[in-house]
Amino acid sequence: FGLGARHFVGNLLAARNLRQSLQVGQRLRIQTAERVLEGVVLEVAATHVRLQTEEGESIVPAHLFELHTSELLHPEGTHATG
Repeated sequence: FGLGARHFVGNLLAARNLRQSLQVGQRLRIQTAERVLEGVVLEVAATHVRLQTEEGESIVPAHLFELHTSELLHPEGTHATG
């Protein structure tokens, strides 16, 4: 129980922080250990971010945004400035 709760609480806290910086409709890229995901934010839920990618919908656990590099992108795919 303890180990599972730890991951759950970590995702809850990370998602809380993400809700302050991400909005539905924004385009982003995140480099995880396994792959690069790029897509449009569909939802910032209690424990994850749901993205619409070229391959379909992807669910990204919120804590991955604290562990890996992510970037907000302009709609045409170029880097946002500022």
